[in-house]
Formats: sequence, structure tokens, C-alpha cells
Amino acid sequence: MNRIERFLIKFFISATVIFIIWIFVGIYYQNLVLFVSKPFLILIGYERYLPALRLGNAYLGNFNLVPFLALVVSIDADLRDRIKLLLFGFFIMLFTHSLDLIAHFPAYFQQSELAILIVYSLPILNVGFPFFLWILWFLNIQSSEV
Repeated sequence: MNRIERFLIKFFISATVIFIIWIFVGIYYQNLVLFVSKPFLILIGYERYLPALRLGNAYLGNFNLVPFLALVVSIDADLRDRIKLLLFGFFIMLFTHSLDLIAHFPAYFQQSELAILIVYSLPILNVGFPFFLWILWFLNIQSSEV
């Protein structure tokens, strides 16, 4: 079995396991996004709408943490590099998910063009982000080996 086949097997197994776990813990991540977003929503004047936010069950397809975590688990790297990649990616995704939630309010209530642009474009960018980050990591490793 070559390196790519091993990687793909590790990726699909880890993605499956992480997805099963995500079903139960995704709501905690959503609550973290809401916790981070709340001060900004209050600052821009949407405090009265916060009690209406009912996150319910985890958005299983909305957050890109499952493929990101599966990629981090599947790469051939030492633990320190994996932790760096995990922390960097996690905070970038937390920021973008919070920005997405915050932008929904002015997009909906004021039809802000900038907020609408964020609401429509950020989810598309977020889908590819784990793979983009992984490719950057891979290219960095390849250039350091030369």
C-alpha cells in the first residue's frame, strides 16, 4: 500500500469517527460560536434578538471541522506540527463561523450589502478551507524537504 492509499484510508476512517462524535458534540461548538459572537452582536445593536436564537441540534453539514480534524489526524507529521495546524485552523474557523453568524443580522434586518456578501460567500469559502490549509501545510513540508 502506497502513501496516498494509507492517507486516504486514514482520512475516511477518521472522518467517519469524527462525524459520529460531531453529532453529539457539535452543539457545544455552536454554543462557542454564539458565545464569541454575542459581544459583537450586542455592540452593533442586536441584543434584543439574542433570546430568539435557538441553535437546536448541531448543523451537521454547516461546519467544516469534521474534514479539518480528519485531515489533521491523517497527515504524516509529528505531534507538535499537528497541534500547531489544529490550533491555527480551529481559531480561523471559529472566527469565520462567528463572522458568518454576526453578518446574518445586518444582512437580514438592514439588507446590508457587505453583510449579504459575507453571508453568501463565507460558507462557500469555509467548505474548502480545511483542504486549502492542508495543501498549504503539505507544500510547506515539501519545500522544507528540498
